[in-house]
Amino acid sequence: LPTNVPVTLVMVQCHSGSFANLIFEGGDPRADAVDRDIVGYFAAIKERLAAGCTSEVNEAEYRDFTSYFFAALTGRDRVGRKVAGIDYNKDGRIGMDEAYCYTLANDRSVDVPVCTSDIFLRRFVLHRDTEVFKTPYSKVYEWATPAQRYALASLSRTLKRDKTENRLQQAYEDMVQHNYGSIEGFRDMEEARRIFNKERQSARRKLLARYPALNSDPSTGAYERAYQRAANAITEDAKQGEWQDLLNSEERLSTSESNGEKLEALESYLIRFVRLGKSVILAHQLRESGNPPLIN
Repeated sequence: LPTNVPVTLVMVQCHSGSFANLIFEGGDPRADAVDRDIVGYFAAIKERLAAGCTSEVNEAEYRDFTSYFFAALTGRDRVGRKVAGIDYNKDGRIGMDEAYCYTLANDRSVDVPVCTSDIFLRRFVLHRDTEVFKTPYSKVYEWATPAQRYALASLSRTLKRDKTENRLQQAYEDMVQHNYGSIEGFRDMEEARRIFNKERQSARRKLLARYPALNSDPSTGAYERAYQRAANAITEDAKQGEWQDLLNSEERLSTSESNGEKLEALESYLIRFVRLGKSVILAHQLRESGNPPLIN
């Protein structure tokens, strides 16, 4: 594209944050910044998967980055419901930065969004994380834009970390140590999956022993007859409780996976909170540095 054409990228794929490096020459994060007007908003940082493979089947319940981002920009969600109150700086219009912060605060999925300014700051403002996160929360909130203040306050409440001045430092330490307050939930999901697979394999062996033709070519008549007999037998046996252990293990797995999705979303809130706080602090340090080329 001609260099005088402004470019805005919106990407929702897993690891899509890698494309934020397009603000550097040749997409090389070690190169100079490109001499053109380009910004990007991405559903996931380069290390993480994005939302999409969840149990949601109702369109009205879809939770992902673009559902919220474009709802904020257009004033309507994906099924036409009104979305309002996003003009955080009260200038009469919704900016992409406001839509982005609205998404950080409200997206109830595993997404950890990132934008090009986050990447720019981390490249050109270099400080140790351990020092960055010693900054009191009240200072971070003071330095933030109106949209960032909204997201910081909302994420604080969601994480139940809205009472202390060192909340960002605590959140950072929990993130580094993978202490999301949900380890037991993830362990339960893995245990439920193990038990379900064990019961499923046991049931499979039982059926194959009773109907050996199920091991034959599925296109043959023998397989089709065995399949029908097995299906009928399973239905009748289930009435007698023969497959109850398998059914119970499937129900436990379904419940634990649903809970697991909520726990993974909680993990994403913590990472969003930490990353947003860091971006606010780095932006303040850049402004204080008095480096016009970078600031502009």
